[in-house]
Amino acid sequence: MKKALVAVDYSQTSKALVKYSFKYAERNDIDHLDFIYVWGKKTHRVDGWDPEGKTAPLTEEDLRKKFAALVEESLNDSEGLTTPYNFIITYGIPCEEIIIRAEKENYQIILIGNRGVSDVSQFFIGSVAAKVVRHSPCSVLVYQPEKK
Repeated sequence: MKKALVAVDYSQTSKALVKYSFKYAERNDIDHLDFIYVWGKKTHRVDGWDPEGKTAPLTEEDLRKKFAALVEESLNDSEGLTTPYNFIITYGIPCEEIIIRAEKENYQIILIGNRGVSDVSQFFIGSVAAKVVRHSPCSVLVYQPEKK
């Protein structure tokens, strides 16, 4: 079975990555998607969502509901994409937890987002993505949405 691990954090980039992941799976014969959210002190404020602040989901149930809504929105915009998926919540340092999960499972690829805040940043990738690329036991696709 070909599986992909997709790192999500509820940023705008991550929302686009969820939709892209289903399309990627269909095009590349991926049989299963595992979406991973790492809940921890090293989570950064991204695109106006503050995971450690007042606007953050406070429970695992809140996170699961938010993810379900995100997937539903992504699938509504997609044309019949039906790749099976799981949503995994873990606690820790994002890059470490993603690598640990990838080492335990037999993933073909990890998909992870990159915000690309400025023109200068297009030459660099975020610290979590960079660490995942450096230490991953499998291929990594760093997703950056098109600039509008």
